[in-house]
Amino acid sequence: MAGRLHRSLAIFSVTTFLLAIFHGLVCLEAVDDGFVESGRVYSGNLPPERSASYRVRLPEAGSLLVVCIDALGASFKLNVSGPISEASTNIVYYRAPYLYYVLDEGVGIIEVRNLSLNSTLTYKFYVDVTTPLLDGLRSFKSIPLESGVVSFSLNLRKGDRVEVYASLKGISNVSLEVYTLYYELAKGSLSYMLVLYKSSKEALSFEADLEGRYYLLVRSEEGEGIVSVTCSVKGSILGQSWFWIIPLLLSIPITLAFASMVDLKRMGGLPAHKRYILMSIYVSIPTIASLTATVGAYTYKASIYIPLLQLSTILYGLTGTIRLYGAILDRMEGTAVCQYCGTVVDIRVNLCCGVRVKPITLSWYLTAPSTALLLLLVGLSLKVSGLESDLLLLTAAGGAAGSLLSWYLNRKLDKWGALKHLGIGLTFSALSPIIVLTLIGILGPVLRPVELWRGVSYARIRIAPPVLPITFYIFFGLLVTIAMIYFVIEARVIARSRLNRSSNT
Repeated sequence: MAGRLHRSLAIFSVTTFLLAIFHGLVCLEAVDDGFVESGRVYSGNLPPERSASYRVRLPEAGSLLVVCIDALGASFKLNVSGPISEASTNIVYYRAPYLYYVLDEGVGIIEVRNLSLNSTLTYKFYVDVTTPLLDGLRSFKSIPLESGVVSFSLNLRKGDRVEVYASLKGISNVSLEVYTLYYELAKGSLSYMLVLYKSSKEALSFEADLEGRYYLLVRSEEGEGIVSVTCSVKGSILGQSWFWIIPLLLSIPITLAFASMVDLKRMGGLPAHKRYILMSIYVSIPTIASLTATVGAYTYKASIYIPLLQLSTILYGLTGTIRLYGAILDRMEGTAVCQYCGTVVDIRVNLCCGVRVKPITLSWYLTAPSTALLLLLVGLSLKVSGLESDLLLLTAAGGAAGSLLSWYLNRKLDKWGALKHLGIGLTFSALSPIIVLTLIGILGPVLRPVELWRGVSYARIRIAPPVLPITFYIFFGLLVTIAMIYFVIEARVIARSRLNRSSNT
């Protein structure tokens, strides 16, 4: 009997001990956590001139923190500190909650202070943190206070068409408000503001005018309960990655047609250097197609623009390397044949019948810009891949290297002509940083200023221009057209030289 009692006491003691440990761990976890949960109501009573603090986890930068509070009995002050900045809306007649723009991931401290000297403050509040809305998926959130607000975010590309629907439980009606973020720089500090983009009741549709983040605020106009939001995003065909592969596919039949136009089958008897030049012309067609696709994909922020840029860099480098090798083979020949009398002339003399047997063509003036463009493309490819590169230095170095190369390969043909190419190339190299800075200004972040009130101007950050300036497209189109015409003429000249050579023999 005594043994059975001892065993019972032992089991009871061990059980009590384990329960105490479990309870201690749970309490310790609760104390160590101490963060308010999104969508849950917290309440309290504050004596005069007292305060209460709460901690909240802040998500990634670019999110919103919403604090909705109801208070009775005394005036109060709400202060939120941490890696955040207070934001406001341009709809001044709304009963706006406390909105904060998250600058970095971390912890925020919410402090409620009773400002009264002799009255007790009774309050209740909840917080909401922005969650992303995904195409076709339903997101649920609780609005536990009358006239409460919850927030969502959508990352859109230019031209995306969005439809948003809200289903309600316990709430009579809501308003859906889409905002974009603007900021004002004043006295060394940033002030953020959400500017209304589109609003409606329970359902809305809009089209993104720029690529970037859009914020959806769901505001309860009557009642409290649960709201579920569904969105549908239909992107523009120009924003789809597969669309910009089409120019590359089209370049294949174009190259074949171009080859047949210059009678590729009869090119076997050409000198080695002309065969390489002709080969570089063929490679240049997919290069131009790839560059065109890169510009288009970047304009509409299709994700494929990064690999397209890298592919364009490789193709452009291959085109230049093949052409350069052909030029080196041409310059290595010690003699040339006069096209008027057929005399074989030493290349160091390079004169016959009153003209230069092997002249320095105008295309050599393009050596410095071509090399500079190659290194610029290399620098851009490194940057979009997350690596560091100095675009100004690379472009200047490319221009200098191209001008030196042009001078070195032509110095025996025409000493003063080669020096002229060198001088023009070095001048271009010195001016190239201005060209690059202009390009960066076109492609980089742009601000869209808007005057919300008289004398108060905010600016919206544009991640990228929706469409590049029309002058850029005109210039790019002219370059492509001129390049194609030049390649056709050059290929025809090479073909005629082959035919002339065959007839002479």
